[in-house]
Amino acid sequence: MFYDRKLTIFGLSSLSLTDNEKYLLKNSNNIFGIILFARNVANKAQLKSLIQEIRAYKPNLNILIDEEGGRVTRLSNIYPQSLTAAEELGDLYLKDPLKAKAKIVSTYKIMANRLTELGINIICAPVADLAHKNTHAVIGNRAFSNDKHVVIECCKIAADTLLKHNVTPIIKHIPGHGRANCDSHLELPIITDDLHNLAQNDFAVFKALNKYPLAMTAHIIYNSLDSEMPITLSKKAMAYVRNIIGFKGKIMTDDINMHALKQFSLAKIIKLALTAGCDYILHCNGNYQEMAEIDELLNMFKYE
Repeated sequence: MFYDRKLTIFGLSSLSLTDNEKYLLKNSNNIFGIILFARNVANKAQLKSLIQEIRAYKPNLNILIDEEGGRVTRLSNIYPQSLTAAEELGDLYLKDPLKAKAKIVSTYKIMANRLTELGINIICAPVADLAHKNTHAVIGNRAFSNDKHVVIECCKIAADTLLKHNVTPIIKHIPGHGRANCDSHLELPIITDDLHNLAQNDFAVFKALNKYPLAMTAHIIYNSLDSEMPITLSKKAMAYVRNIIGFKGKIMTDDINMHALKQFSLAKIIKLALTAGCDYILHCNGNYQEMAEIDELLNMFKYE
């Protein structure tokens, strides 16, 4: 399981800690974890050394990574052959559920064993979004299926396998990114579907997965929940996630550097996200000035 203490997750700028990053690790009481990207990975020895260096400052700090199989991997310098994409596993499940279960278990066991060897204890997977037609390809083959029952079962098998092998999964992107007609890395998607339809489909997947320890938000406006604020920053939408979807675990934001939130200042994002009910703020770009500002904002927020 993960070490559950603080409020933010930061990305690092390079292959080793800068003096500023060392200072922040040494002096901040707000850091829940460090998230790794391809820019932080040259080879296995270097990555292990970086993680050991991080934990020299904070021995119990969580180390996270985006590692889904398929096209989303940060470890291609270490493992050039990517693991099976979710869509392929979902397609197999439709044809042969027993064979698919075995393949999902083996895939996520390999994933967990790789991460454990490196010193990584939290993974940003599995993707629980439905693969809707005529939507943006940002999710695409990262989703198991457009069939909610297939997605639920595949996600449960994946998440349970990770937990069994001592890696904490993050269910994403709550309450669903699959209907988005644009990439939230670049702009803010707005979903206009009615609540009944959403509750029966996209939201139902996350309701079935509501007992897992961690979830990541979608930077999306759902008009039926809040027509003005994206999920991540909306008290009304997050109340729905907690009370109707019933998610029991901790909730982290998706990366607050994404352009879906570009209309908001860092200070506004921090205040709105935490007030809405997010437990952790995810900041990925490794910009130290922003990290220092977030750390100070969190110090102030705790005493408001």
